[in-house]
Amino acid sequence: MRLMKLKSELLKTAQSKWGGQANAPNVCQRILDAETGVKCILVGTIYKDMKMKPNILDELNRDVLVPTESLVASSLVSD
Repeated sequence: MRLMKLKSELLKTAQSKWGGQANAPNVCQRILDAETGVKCILVGTIYKDMKMKPNILDELNRDVLVPTESLVASSLVSD
């Protein structure tokens, strides 16, 4: 939602800055449209997967929450 609101304003600002120049960067809708060595304008969110970065949800599951296997085993009753 926020990105969509900001995108139009950012593109207007980029157009006013580079619009009249002969070597103005192109607006790329997707990162796959960007070409190596060619300047372009991308507006969006970038995600980088960092395997070594601590994940708070994994730590919470490991340290605080009871593993689901023990919950299942403790709720079973033999006949």
